[in-house]
Amino acid sequence: MKKRLISLLLAAALVVGLVPAAAAFGDVPSGELSAKLELLQQLDIIDGYTDGTFRPNNTLTRAEFTKLIVTMLGGGDAAELYSGYTIFTDVTSGHWAAGCINYAAKSTESGGLSLIKGYTDGSFRPNAIIKFGEAVTIVLRALGWSDATVGYNWPADYITKASQSGISDGVTLSAEQPVTRADGARIFYNSLFAAKADGTHIIDGLIGETIASAVIADVSADGVSLYGYTGTFANAAGLVRDDVGRRYKVTLSKDGGTILRAEALEESGSSVTITFAYYSGDEVTAVDGTVYKVTADTAAYANKDGEDAGATTFGAIRDDLSYGDTLRLEMDSRGRVTSVVALYGEAAVAVYEPGDTQSTVLAALGAPSGVRIYKNGAETEFSALSEYDVLSYVPGGAVVVSDFKLNAVYTYAVPNSAAPNSIRVYGEMIPLAPCAKESVAAFKPNARLCLLFAADGRIAGAKDPDGSRAVGMYTGSSVQFVGGPEVSMTLEKTETGELVEVSVDGKGAPKASAVRNSAPDKDLDLEKMTLGGEALAPDCALYERAAAGVLPVRISRSDITADTVAAKDIVHVGRNSDGSANLVIFGDVTGDRYEYGRMSYRTESVSVGFVGSTEVMTTEREITLDNANGSTEAPARPSLQMPAGLRESVGEQNYYYIWAGVLKGSYTSAAGRTDERMLEAKPLEEKYEVGRAGFDGSSAVMLDGKRVPIAPGVQVFIESVGSFMSPSDFGGSVAQMVSAARAQSDKFDVYTANGKVRVIVVK
Repeated sequence: MKKRLISLLLAAALVVGLVPAAAAFGDVPSGELSAKLELLQQLDIIDGYTDGTFRPNNTLTRAEFTKLIVTMLGGGDAAELYSGYTIFTDVTSGHWAAGCINYAAKSTESGGLSLIKGYTDGSFRPNAIIKFGEAVTIVLRALGWSDATVGYNWPADYITKASQSGISDGVTLSAEQPVTRADGARIFYNSLFAAKADGTHIIDGLIGETIASAVIADVSADGVSLYGYTGTFANAAGLVRDDVGRRYKVTLSKDGGTILRAEALEESGSSVTITFAYYSGDEVTAVDGTVYKVTADTAAYANKDGEDAGATTFGAIRDDLSYGDTLRLEMDSRGRVTSVVALYGEAAVAVYEPGDTQSTVLAALGAPSGVRIYKNGAETEFSALSEYDVLSYVPGGAVVVSDFKLNAVYTYAVPNSAAPNSIRVYGEMIPLAPCAKESVAAFKPNARLCLLFAADGRIAGAKDPDGSRAVGMYTGSSVQFVGGPEVSMTLEKTETGELVEVSVDGKGAPKASAVRNSAPDKDLDLEKMTLGGEALAPDCALYERAAAGVLPVRISRSDITADTVAAKDIVHVGRNSDGSANLVIFGDVTGDRYEYGRMSYRTESVSVGFVGSTEVMTTEREITLDNANGSTEAPARPSLQMPAGLRESVGEQNYYYIWAGVLKGSYTSAAGRTDERMLEAKPLEEKYEVGRAGFDGSSAVMLDGKRVPIAPGVQVFIESVGSFMSPSDFGGSVAQMVSAARAQSDKFDVYTANGKVRVIVVK
């Protein structure tokens, strides 16, 4: 029966609450009940009468309800094996529901379901009307609950649990009241999606990926296109109407090609205006520290200087956003972001100079007196600002304060030094805000000055140089300053990824000194965002530097699966002007910087020259990593310790491999030569054997009772053919690839690192 349910599910559309369904039965009008009945009918759980009616007000008997629960659990075929038994005196082998009743009554030890019990006289009373208390008890037992987990006060405890779990949603009955066919349909529909005792759901495993918030890009005879997704999806039963721009929750088939369920999300009309700080992954952080979930496929509307730039996706515009830009986030009734309007016209900029008052500075910005002011990610008062702070304001938003300063010289100005619009600083032309022209023009080219920067990276003014040192990370060709812009420059004797303080040498060139690592001796609590009890600054930036020679990458809290980062895994903590921590650089805490696959290596003797008549040989170790991207070879850093399990070999003899991750980056030899090397190797030692039921959809795997997410770069290897699956074969969708892999077998080896699934081997 289970296989039949799956095939029906894949062949038919699943319809849920908010999608108006065509009336499935003549006596049930379109609406909530009709939509639920259509799903239950497609699954062959509930059916109507030969005259096309459902008769929703008719009551259900104990026999009818028992057959329905067995059918919902996919036990129809097993029940047939018990049709010849007689367990209850009034349910003989000839009774129409004998198989289902006996199967539901037998203990689990005997191969049954252990869902129902009879009366003390040995009868079951199959024709008696089932009462609400009895019905929810049977359903909860089917979901794995028992007296020990629900309570021993029957039926009150079971009725309470049914309400808490959503099983009785839409049903208002007391324990002794009869259950109608309409009430039964609601109970069975709710049961499909209610959490079982083990945390799973009946509906789990029968369907593919669910996209919680999909924006319709196009609906045609070819199917449905979604913003942010490649290709089209078959529009089963016309579930998605011609609603371009509307947001749906959609569930896909296992192969990812068909929309099986579609729920048009109601728009509440609510919105919030935020001042953008940065984005990382699917999270947008405002300057006040509030985090919003905004996926790359979220509908976005770019509005530049009042001109509508048209509809697109957030993924297409987010790289154009700057700190301090104003975003209007539209929310649905559940608080989810449904669309983004980006008002990223140029902000008005003013410098708080000695002698200025609040009224004069806000007037220069065109900001109202009651405007909110944010500095270092926290709301503050004007009286708390410091002289030479730079204020930025976009109408309708907040005032964002930057205190970033850079001592430098400028080479030349455009169009000229008397009326500059931009100046060349080190290796880059940087634009000036209008308020900067006069103060910058007071300095001649090649003179030392201290540049004041606005939040959007423009120069807001200049003053005499001071002793301030700007801290940033060297990329090899530029410095990404913490709390400031990225400026092109070349730093001598500085490695890529190094944290440096930048000043000016005697010739006006940039001078870098390494920032001594300020690693704490206390752990970082990511739940409370505290370091040894000290709260991080609201705008605290998190970076991961997986190894020396690798440029730190900005990450978000959600990238780290752990709740705490140990002090030993924190490389550096930086602080802003008020002393709070505004920068934390971790070591390898996400595992996402590594590339995973089958790793092998071999050694080779290489001649490097002659000393006199003696040839000097060295041993070169070359690592090979095979995965869905192909085969990558690179020499190993000399100090790299190879993982256990690999045997050094020469040539192609004794070729061994392990599942591992490797980290590539720049390596500079003692002779000063820089090239790309394999810097680190991480063997995947956490291995689990799971079955198909161990997967939680296509996004996670249940391992030792915990839900472990599947990494976006997961590698899927088909052992029987010795090859990797590629997301490119599934429209770029990792979820669709994983769904296809699950269909290949019921045995899998799963390898994890840093709390995420990195490799899946299909046995």
